[in-house]
Amino acid sequence: MELKSKIAGITALCLAFTAGAAVSPRITRAAGMFGDINGDSHVDAKDASIILSYYSYLSTTDGEPVTLEEYVINGGKAPTTTTPAVTTTAETTTTAATTTTTAATTTTEPVTTTTAPTVDSKYGYYEQLDEEYQKYGRWSHYEDYVVADGHMLLADNDGSNPLKAGANSKKPCLLVSEDGSSIDLRDLDIFKDYSDYLQLKYAGGYLYNVYWTRDGNNRFAKIDMDGNVVRNVDLGKTLCDLAALSGNGDAIITVDNKKEYMILKNGSDELVEMPKLTLEGEHGLSIEPSSIQFNSMFYNNKIYLLAYDPNRNEFMYYLDCNDLSWHKCKTFVTKYNSLYSVRYIIGRYAFLNYDSDYIVYDMETDTIVEGIPFVASGTYYGGNSNIDYVDNKWTEIKLPSDAKNFVKERETVRVLAEEDFSDATRRAYYMSKTHYLYKDNYGLFVRSFEKGKDEEKTVVLFDNQ
Repeated sequence: MELKSKIAGITALCLAFTAGAAVSPRITRAAGMFGDINGDSHVDAKDASIILSYYSYLSTTDGEPVTLEEYVINGGKAPTTTTPAVTTTAETTTTAATTTTTAATTTTEPVTTTTAPTVDSKYGYYEQLDEEYQKYGRWSHYEDYVVADGHMLLADNDGSNPLKAGANSKKPCLLVSEDGSSIDLRDLDIFKDYSDYLQLKYAGGYLYNVYWTRDGNNRFAKIDMDGNVVRNVDLGKTLCDLAALSGNGDAIITVDNKKEYMILKNGSDELVEMPKLTLEGEHGLSIEPSSIQFNSMFYNNKIYLLAYDPNRNEFMYYLDCNDLSWHKCKTFVTKYNSLYSVRYIIGRYAFLNYDSDYIVYDMETDTIVEGIPFVASGTYYGGNSNIDYVDNKWTEIKLPSDAKNFVKERETVRVLAEEDFSDATRRAYYMSKTHYLYKDNYGLFVRSFEKGKDEEKTVVLFDNQ
């Protein structure tokens, strides 16, 4: 088989990426040919690892192997059945479910199933994504440093490194380059006298942080993407930390080393106790969860978490921050020790890796959506197309709603600038649909996807230059 004959070359590609070594032009061509396999906005070791795993599967499988697309979509294993993507007009079916209220105001939502409405057979889902993107932007938990169009958080006030929202930094600053034609580095002055590391969170177009002042007080800060302080609330001297946020800016704050969970509602300066969550146990009994884990999902007034019973079964709930009531999500099947992670959020749509499957979850309706491909999320920044790295060039493409054929059936809209990632120290970070931040040994530069290195603005040059 022709594909099996490529195992040695792909293995070399994987080892080179994993080791972080300089990559030869031959290996770079191979990387460019396969592109961003896992949809995380980067062509890197993770893509190479997936390719290596796939070719290992090819060398051992009996019978007709699945395609690379099918292998990726199925979580790195051969699918047993194939379900075509739904491309019909949107339908919503609701069946009655009993609504119960416990002392902790826990309710169960009606079970609802939906399919994504589409305008045409392949690319209509872009309308839905763009509508959500224009309202809410995007959020990422996975190697995505952009927090808003044209705005990027940098780790230090000398602008030396991009900073992932949620990571620690001493003196973060904002890089603002809304259209790529100008550069503005803005210090976050609110933290200028703060000596410890900061951990900033992002939701709904704002940055948030709980920090300590020199007088020993804890404060809650809300900062817009121009660096202006919108809220600054005194939380007192008891040790606090920021655990989770809703899309509206409601915050769950842990107090006294996570012994208590409190809620600071948007627009209020008063901490109120988070309502107690109870699970449905056997024999009609209510039980307390053995543990809870905030899972970084949020939408409008909702904050999501995972709750575990004593047998380590997993349940997803959200807290409605308007009336402080708990609601159980009915979509996800309870499994022992299931593997779960949030990859991206675009408005109401959460792109999840759940128990080896890649799914799109609608937080508005508590449903899994068919017809929006998971792979579209990684490089989507609005409009009716993606910007991806294909054959060593930035390329504007449309990805089909049938995710299993996304490589074969993707449509090239236009080919943009060439870019060279043959040196492992060179990285690109998306800033918007039009431009990106480029990093190499010399410094940080803003480039446009259309012109590449021929149209760049210097953000900062490193000291060794």
